[in-house]
Amino acid sequence: MLSSIGHHKVECPACQSVATVIGKEIGASKIENGEYEVVVRRSVIPTEFDCIACGLKIRGYPQLVAAKIGDYYTRRTTYSPQDYYGLIDPSDFDPSEYYGEEFNNE
Repeated sequence: MLSSIGHHKVECPACQSVATVIGKEIGASKIENGEYEVVVRRSVIPTEFDCIACGLKIRGYPQLVAAKIGDYYTRRTTYSPQDYYGLIDPSDFDPSEYYGEEFNNE
């Protein structure tokens, strides 16, 4: 799925097929804490366009704006609270990886 690697779907200005833009994240993240997930949203400024159907490629934000496909979009990433905050599951915790060589005096 292209959206999972940062692509955003748009309509090609030449052939009206579904195409993709990619861009650079800008600004601060908006973080929403839920009971079972943490959602991070970031604004993205588009910088590249590719249409696989007709082969049109556009590079650069000013060119994308001129082609009317330069709208900012939002990238949404979902994490488990454990992954986002780096929490340790006590049932899977192995303390030996945190001890240095000096504690392994058997």
